[in-house]
Amino acid sequence: MLRIFTILLTIFILMNGGETLGQRFMLNKIYFEGMILTNQKEINTTGLETFPGLVNDSLYFIRSIDGGKDYELVKAASKTKDGWKGLEKLNEELNSPYFEGPFSVDKNSGVFYFTRSGYNKKKIYRQNGKQKDSVIVHLEIFEWNSAKKTKSKKVNLPVDNYSFCDPAVSPNGEYMVFSSDVAGGFGKRDLYMVRRDGENWVGIVNLGKEINSGENDGFPFFASNEILIYASNREGGIGGFDLYFATFENGIWSKPVLLPKPVNSPYDDLGFIVSSNGYEGYLASNRPGGKGEDDIYKWTSAQPLWQERIEETRLVEKEVDIDVFVFEKLTLLPFPEAEVKITPLNITVQDIHLDDPSVNIMNVDTSGSMYLKWNNIPDEKTTITILTDDKGRKNIKLYSGQYYKIEVNCDICEPEIIFYKPAIHGSQLNLALQPVTSEEEESEDKKDIVEMDKSVTSGAVFVMENIYYLYDSDKIINKGENDLDILAVKMEENQDIVVLLEAHTDSRGSDLYNLDLSMRRANTAKNYLIRKGIEEERIRTKGLGESRLRNHCKNGVICTEEDHRFNRRTEVIVLPEE
Repeated sequence: MLRIFTILLTIFILMNGGETLGQRFMLNKIYFEGMILTNQKEINTTGLETFPGLVNDSLYFIRSIDGGKDYELVKAASKTKDGWKGLEKLNEELNSPYFEGPFSVDKNSGVFYFTRSGYNKKKIYRQNGKQKDSVIVHLEIFEWNSAKKTKSKKVNLPVDNYSFCDPAVSPNGEYMVFSSDVAGGFGKRDLYMVRRDGENWVGIVNLGKEINSGENDGFPFFASNEILIYASNREGGIGGFDLYFATFENGIWSKPVLLPKPVNSPYDDLGFIVSSNGYEGYLASNRPGGKGEDDIYKWTSAQPLWQERIEETRLVEKEVDIDVFVFEKLTLLPFPEAEVKITPLNITVQDIHLDDPSVNIMNVDTSGSMYLKWNNIPDEKTTITILTDDKGRKNIKLYSGQYYKIEVNCDICEPEIIFYKPAIHGSQLNLALQPVTSEEEESEDKKDIVEMDKSVTSGAVFVMENIYYLYDSDKIINKGENDLDILAVKMEENQDIVVLLEAHTDSRGSDLYNLDLSMRRANTAKNYLIRKGIEEERIRTKGLGESRLRNHCKNGVICTEEDHRFNRRTEVIVLPEE
């Protein structure tokens, strides 16, 4: 098979007259074994379809025009349960009379960075003294701002007169990795990196001899700010172009790891990408069984293919104060003398499924909490039992970084089991329990309970189960309004209640942006309550950005959309009387 990478980086036309990775990440190789690859038959042809990319959940890719050697960037028209089908032509800013190739999109600005063939003319003289025009074809990186709809233009890099292709922009928009034949490299084509400085890209750096080889290294993809996947036809692979995984930590690139089968095969495998949920993505391959040259395949996995090492969080383990508060879910009344059993667990994050309704992991501000000092620190292998006081509270000391099984029982409530890991600064552990009801009460209240349960999701806090937001938005998902309606009723019934609305975001985006977004979200919830007749002075707001994530989905960790959504919430805290 003819490889685009080789074709356009080496062509000269003469015209007459014209495993474990670094310190933080590890591969879950066992999950590769169960991976499913599905040929996207509705968009693949007998020609070439390759270098897939996801932009706002739409699939873009490179294809050969009419099965020939000219290539264009296109978009799949629609998605069905069986895969993508149909094509949409893109505008002339992304497609020109020249070759268009591998691309990347800066999610922060909406700027497309893509490969385009260019040329430089110069006069040359044959031995007979006759003059000829030489057209040397170079690959160049162009940019087009999809938000501003500007003209596409060449990206100015720190060096010139070489080929530059296969741009990959990091999720935070700070770095770009690309492939080039710049002199002084380790092989035919090496991977280089530049960093953003305002409107410019500066400081070109070769990624080094661990990443690069004596052959062709290219087609990079940032799975996170610290994780790079790329293709190489170096020795030691399975065959053809193989896919490799490397990490970037503290300014150092790790030794790359060859991805297992079925991602790699004895044929060319490249263009590996991961969707935002971490459980699926796409790649291109010319392996047997396809429709043509390169075909696009969708991959799916039951679990994330890599994860952050747990040991790093254990390094910051310390003794912290935990204020336990056990209360009735619907009335906020405390459960006195509730029995709470606490058992340390020797588990890792992947053992806990955070989308399980029985799992509640909460980190709530301890401001205003009543502390009752209880100085026993649990032994690692010992279950301890405490009883709450007449206010439903008890203060204990636990270890941050340690997971605990929490079992709660009382005479007038339903038993509850949750898993909990204290934050490094300590936290309040709120245990919202369902009261035991008689059959008559259950029958009378069944309709109301069902209505309230419509909004129940994992991580319930106080009366509000959770108020969820769309990603990158302060718009409340409809079921969140139902939660706020319940809160409004409770505040009407209890005129002395003053609440604090604490809004939280997921980890995607910059810290400063997320802080601002969380404040807007808190104010959205506040304004909704005001429209329901609640006095403004009874509602306080606080935006905490991504500072108090409730699961492992911090910066650089591949997570499902459901896991990210679990962090986007507004917690309702009833403040103590002043």
